[in-house]
Amino acid sequence: MISVIIPVYNCEKFLARCVESVLGQSYMDFELILVNDGSTDSSGTLCEEFKQRDTRVHVIHKENGGASSARNAGLAVAAREYIAFIDADDWVEPEYLKALVEPILKDRELEVVLSSAQDECLQGTLKKNTPAMKMYNYVEQSSAISDLIQNEIRGIWAMWAKLYRKDLLVAHPFRESLRYGEDLIENLEIFLVARKFYYAQGGLYHYFHGNIASVTNRTFDIDCWNRFLMAWLSFMDDSRLMQHKVFTVFCLRSLKFYELLLRLYIFRTDSSHTELETFYQRMGAPLLKIFNTLPATSIYALKKRLLGTYQGCCSMISELLRVGRDGEMLFIYGAGKKAKNISDFFMRKKMLFNSFIVSDGKKIGASPDMKHPVIHFSDFLSGGKTEDTVLFLALKDEYAEEVLLHLNSYKFRNIFCL
Repeated sequence: MISVIIPVYNCEKFLARCVESVLGQSYMDFELILVNDGSTDSSGTLCEEFKQRDTRVHVIHKENGGASSARNAGLAVAAREYIAFIDADDWVEPEYLKALVEPILKDRELEVVLSSAQDECLQGTLKKNTPAMKMYNYVEQSSAISDLIQNEIRGIWAMWAKLYRKDLLVAHPFRESLRYGEDLIENLEIFLVARKFYYAQGGLYHYFHGNIASVTNRTFDIDCWNRFLMAWLSFMDDSRLMQHKVFTVFCLRSLKFYELLLRLYIFRTDSSHTELETFYQRMGAPLLKIFNTLPATSIYALKKRLLGTYQGCCSMISELLRVGRDGEMLFIYGAGKKAKNISDFFMRKKMLFNSFIVSDGKKIGASPDMKHPVIHFSDFLSGGKTEDTVLFLALKDEYAEEVLLHLNSYKFRNIFCL
C-alpha cells in the first residue's frame, strides 16, 4: 500500500540507522525505494547491501541532482498507492507507518495524512514537537493550507512525517530548479488540490540536525532565495487562495519571505543599487498586492512606506548611512537575533549606534553583539531628546506593532524597520 522513498546523498554515517528503522516497522505492507543521488561516499554500496538483504528494498542510482530530482526519480518507479518520504539522516519509530496508514484504512478517500516530528541532535533530543491541537482529526482544506502557510505545526513545511496519495504527487512533480523551499512549494501545490486531510499521531519521526552535509545546514545564496520567492509568489493569483482569511495569511507569510530576501540584498552582500532595482522590478505587482492585502496597522503602514517601493528602500538605506553626521543618535530597539543581524550590518558599514533598547519591565540579558549595552526604554528617554534620535525596530511584527504604537506618542527624528 505504501512506497517509502528515501533520497540518499553522502549519508554513509546515518543511512543504516534510517533504513533499519524503516525495515523494522510493525506495518509491513510497503516497498522501500532508495535513490542514490550521485553519492561520492559508500552510500551507494550500502544501498545495494540493503537490497540484497530485503526484497522490499529497491535501489536507483543516478547523477547528483538534488533532493527534488531524487524524489521525482523515486516517484517514477513507485508501485504503491500512497507515498511516504524520509530523509536519509533521520529515523522513525516502529509504529510510524502504522500511525499514518490507519486513518486511510478506515477512510480510503483521505489524500494527505499529516504528523509531526521530534527534533534530534548529536547530544540527544532537542525538544519534542507534536501538534498542540487537531490530533486524530479530519481538517478542512482551508485550515490545512492556513496551518501550512503559517508553519503552525513543526515540520508541516517538510515532505517527511506525512503520507500522500501518489496520484497527487505524480500530477505535481517536484520543482528541480529549487534548492531551497522546494518542500514548502510542493506541499502548497498538493494542499491546493487535495480535499481530505487528517492529522495523525505525532512524535514518531525523528528529524536529525547533526548532519553537517545536509542542505538545511548550508547558507543559501541570493539566487536560491530569489527562485524560491518567485515560485512562492506564483501562487499569488491562484483563485483557491483568494478566500479572504487564507489569502491574508498567505500575504503575511509572503512579506516575511520578501523581507528575508531583502535583508540578504542589503545586509549580507554588497549588492549594487542596480541589483536592488532589478529585484524591485521583478517583485512588481505581487508586492503591491501584498501590501494592499495586509491589515491596516501601524507597523505594516511603516513597512509599506519603507519597503514597498525601490525609492522608499533606497531612502531608508541612504538615511541610515547618513545618521551620525549631523549629531543624531541611533538606537536598535530589540535585543535578539534580528537585532544582532542589524548591528552586524551597522558595524560593516562603519555606522555608529548607541545601544540596544528593550521595553520597560523586560529582563535585560546579554548584549547581542557583546559590545553595546542593553538599556530600558525609560533609561533611554532620560538620556536625550527624542527628536534627535533614529530608531531601528528589530522586533517580530506582533511586538513591533505594540512598540510602534507607544513610540508614536513621542517625536523621533525617524523610525525604521526591516
